[in-house]
Amino acid sequence: MTRPKSDKAAVNELELNGARITNSNEIAEGFNKFFAEIGPELSRDIEEVHTFFDEFDSQASRCFNFQRVTQLDVIVKMVFKKDVEKLVQRLKEGSNTPA
Repeated sequence: MTRPKSDKAAVNELELNGARITNSNEIAEGFNKFFAEIGPELSRDIEEVHTFFDEFDSQASRCFNFQRVTQLDVIVKMVFKKDVEKLVQRLKEGSNTPA
């Protein structure tokens, strides 16, 4: 299995508090400050609730069922999904000829 190429992007400048920063250390510090403060800042906007998580999940099953999945199972599902997508597209376009 090969890994996809990384989509890394270089940040050469950053606008912070109205000033344009080009120094890589200052840019790094700007990102660090932003990501260190965004969590607490966002959490202030979330109202406190007095409900436990399990009260939301009353319909969920408490049991997991695992089954073996083969490569063929995945391929069949993918092909079937593509066929259904093609059929839906043809129906949307008003075509009544089979795919």
